[in-house]
Amino acid sequence: MIKKLWKENKGFTLIEIVITTVVLATISIPLLAYFSESMRHSARTKQQQNAVVAAQDAVEELKNASFSLDNDKVADPSAAPKASWTVASPLPSAPAAYDMYKNYTVNGSSYNVVAHVTPKKSVNNVYNGSNGLYDRNLSYSKAIIPSMDSNKDLISTETAQYLSDAKLYYGGLYSTYCKDHKNTIVKDTTKVNTTTIGNHLKRKIVVGIKPGASTGKIIATVTYEYSYVKDASDEYPDAILTAHPDPYKVDIAKQSIDADKFENIFIFYKPDTKNDEVEIKGSTLASTLGVANMKLYLVAENSVANSLATPGDRSDPDIIVRDMTYSMKVSTDTNLTGTVTKAYTNLCATGHDEIASSGNVSTVMQKDGSGNYTLITTEDSNRLVDITVSVYKDKGGSYPFDESDKLASVDGNKVQ
Repeated sequence: MIKKLWKENKGFTLIEIVITTVVLATISIPLLAYFSESMRHSARTKQQQNAVVAAQDAVEELKNASFSLDNDKVADPSAAPKASWTVASPLPSAPAAYDMYKNYTVNGSSYNVVAHVTPKKSVNNVYNGSNGLYDRNLSYSKAIIPSMDSNKDLISTETAQYLSDAKLYYGGLYSTYCKDHKNTIVKDTTKVNTTTIGNHLKRKIVVGIKPGASTGKIIATVTYEYSYVKDASDEYPDAILTAHPDPYKVDIAKQSIDADKFENIFIFYKPDTKNDEVEIKGSTLASTLGVANMKLYLVAENSVANSLATPGDRSDPDIIVRDMTYSMKVSTDTNLTGTVTKAYTNLCATGHDEIASSGNVSTVMQKDGSGNYTLITTEDSNRLVDITVSVYKDKGGSYPFDESDKLASVDGNKVQ
């Protein structure tokens, strides 16, 4: 009947239309719901992706920023990244965690970005099994012994031969004097010999700094001067020292260095006399060539302070046990006053202080945590700042933002 009516172009019956509509609705409504949910999910996914991108970009921005994230630096308006980030107040003193925030746009969508910053001076690194905690702080600072570079450093090394030659020099003067005055003096090697002469010698290490022949160059030199110092019981004739007032000299080093690159003075010496001195001398012109902020490294080789020496040290022929009254004076002349800004040594400061306070460089001698002199410098290295960036929906609110609006978080760190 239906087939016949259709052929006669009389259309569908009401029942057919109702049935068809029900069938189509049954199929299309779930499909429409699915597509609607799919579109909403796609929007949420895109928002989430944009938030992650914003967080990652912010972490990279802070990791690669030229400015420091330490508390005291971000507190300085001239140094803080005020143009893009706002530092949340109140800002705690260092080192302590704080927040910075700003608005961020990704693909046309606006987000609120918060960076939670934790500067660190040390790291907890020792696990305590009894309480399950890391309970000791390890510093990020590392010990540094600077490398030596003849292009910018003056380097001087002493051998035992220098002192031996000085003893022979003064011994030779004594022998010649006795020979020339044999009618008035008898040579007595029990009273004057290489040992007694050595006990009366004073070593002076003279560092000279003067302009070089080329513009901007300096000539840096090191000369060892050995002087005989008499005492009341000394048998060494005064007449010899009167006739030979100049010390015995040995030229050790001579280097041409760019004045503006001159950084360090390294002196390696053997403290086998009772009294030593380092004097850094320079012409007025040398001090105007840019010679400044020099560091002095004074290394007493193969030796130990008398107060710290063990029986094994005293019996070891390769170890010099410094005299119990040993003293090293370190000074600059007036033309170079203040040019040595730090001085390092392995001499002793505890008990008997082996650096004479009369030298004007004594005020810049560096000490370690126990109060002794040190040859080693330290600096913060690989000191981390932990960063957690969180991204929130931008609903027009102000910091702090509602945690229910958080879309993504990304962790990172910055090496300071």
